Amino acid sequence: MSMPIEPMTELEAVNFMLLSVGESPVNSLSETRSTNVHLARRTLHQVSRQTQSVGLICNSEEYYKFSLEPVGLDVFEIRIPSNILRIDASDNNLKIVRRGNKLYDRENHTYNFEEPMECDVVWFLPFEELPQVVRDYIAIKASRIYQAKVIGSGEQFQFSVMDEQEAYARLVIEEIDNGDYNMFDNAELRYLLRRS
Repeated sequence: MSMPIEPMTELEAVNFMLLSVGESPVNSLSETRSTNVHLARRTLHQVSRQTQSVGLICNSEEYYKFSLEPVGLDVFEIRIPSNILRIDASDNNLKIVRRGNKLYDRENHTYNFEEPMECDVVWFLPFEELPQVVRDYIAIKASRIYQAKVIGSGEQFQFSVMDEQEAYARLVIEEIDNGDYNMFDNAELRYLLRRS
């Protein structure tokens, strides 16, 4: 039996969670032989959404342009896709918020927009579209939460906390590497350097 060389799939993550409590792995996510498969998958999804909502390099975009959608005579709204976790106008002077599945102009008290809007967005990506380091962190954290729900073993819980901390450290390193952060990108530091 050969080992997969691709990044972890959602099925592998769910099986990892099942094995953490002594359950047998499954061949498909649609198997319903126990409620534990369903609980594991829901826990994985919840942890994925929580992790991604922070806004990682892999699921964040700046200046994403949203088009106007006509809803009446000279009335245009901006609809937001359901897989957006966070959204903010790229122009900090605009007072735009999400209300339901639309953008709302708080300053003018309207959903009506006259021109397309550029926003900074955080997307909720499917598990298979995430980098491996993010998948690892999500699977390990979800496994710890799942263990607590199913068996509540303190000994296994402590072991998983260490795994989770190590996975989080790898995720942070990946974020720093991919973000190409530079201390000179800091606005406060640039201000101090200009003064000296």
